[in-house]
Amino acid sequence: MERVNYRGFYLNIRLWRNVVEKMEFPYTHSEPLINGLLESLKMIHEEGLNNVYMRHRAVAQGVVRAVEAMNLRLVPESEVFSSPTVTAFYVPNGLSDIKVIETARKYGVFIAGSWGPLKGKVLRIGHMGYTASLNIMANAIIALAKALNELGHRVRMGDAVEAFLSGAKP
Repeated sequence: MERVNYRGFYLNIRLWRNVVEKMEFPYTHSEPLINGLLESLKMIHEEGLNNVYMRHRAVAQGVVRAVEAMNLRLVPESEVFSSPTVTAFYVPNGLSDIKVIETARKYGVFIAGSWGPLKGKVLRIGHMGYTASLNIMANAIIALAKALNELGHRVRMGDAVEAFLSGAKP
């Protein structure tokens, strides 16, 4: 940090060096962020950490099954390396990632693109925390299927939803 003469303020490690032991902070934390963290920890405690993990895994498996039912290629291709909080897949040939994102957004669902070497090639559906639920992800699958159909990549929405629901069992 000294070598590059970093001048940033928030999360600047140099500012923390002398204050950590005193439990002082070099800036005021965002109260809404702290309150949000507290509420999310309460929710995790109420549900039970093991149940939270199982819910995320089940929803992830369901989303993976739905993506496969829509004939989309997963990233990574092996579930051994996949995350329980996001499902990524290649944009179907001939379609634009931006068009898929914009079309899905019409149905109230945000599907993310990618960055770096996968920008324009890969889309992502996040299913973490509150969004790792059957209702929210079923809506995401429906929105994705509708978007793909509108853009010319024919999928059977019922098959995708059924694949999601049957795959999302703990």
